[in-house]
Amino acid sequence: MVFASCSSAGDPDDNPPAGATVDSAACLHPNTTVAALVPPAGGIPPAADTKVTVRGVVATSAKFLVRSIPGNGCVYGFWASDGATAQPSTAILVTGRGNDAPNATTPCPVTGGGGHIPDDLAAGDLVDISAEYIGYRAPTTRCSRAVPQLEDLCAVDRRARGVAVTALANLDVGDLGDDAADPSPDEAVLVTTQPATVTDPDPSHDGSAFTVMGAHGALRVSTLLLARGPAWHGPAAAARFTSLTGIVYFDNCHWQLVPRAPADLVAGP
Repeated sequence: MVFASCSSAGDPDDNPPAGATVDSAACLHPNTTVAALVPPAGGIPPAADTKVTVRGVVATSAKFLVRSIPGNGCVYGFWASDGATAQPSTAILVTGRGNDAPNATTPCPVTGGGGHIPDDLAAGDLVDISAEYIGYRAPTTRCSRAVPQLEDLCAVDRRARGVAVTALANLDVGDLGDDAADPSPDEAVLVTTQPATVTDPDPSHDGSAFTVMGAHGALRVSTLLLARGPAWHGPAAAARFTSLTGIVYFDNCHWQLVPRAPADLVAGP
């Protein structure tokens, strides 16, 4: 999976003062909401590279390694939503550059690594975020779609833990992202699907995803976060799920569902 990340090492937010918080002078930017950054619900978002502060948002995933370039930057991230109950056009990917990889042959650590994100950040954490907004668009014209994102994190302040997060439920996998809006209102939203059946256990031939079919069509399911947990084994062809929960994300020309843990996949008859 290839995520957007346009961090510039020369940006002051790449190196905020030690212990900086959202209310520190270096990180205090104009307040906004996630919904205001994500059209169509937000209308016209701010210009790209605008520094913003969003307060009281809920993490819908744990911290994870977004990108690893040996000998270069390690980028970490998480998904967040305006509220604990998922709604269209109210969620976004948040990324921050962490410590550089130790050397040219050593990859970035999957856990830890900085990035101005608490290492133990988890779904249900209530946070304030100071970062830079980008209206990223994949460079290829063949499958270009807008992917709003917060990057170049200056600070993530945790205000509370254990907020109950409710996914947008009862959706068919074939309907996710399948609309004319750009970006889709499904982008970055936590959802739970109706029953689906595995039609291809490894469409990319690298273990990075499997394909499921619902009543209205097919969808790829990314193993990005599943493969980093213990004892993950991909599903067999024709395996059936009562439901799948995860983050909707457009990547590498495919709409995908990103489950956060094996418990997000509920096996069924």
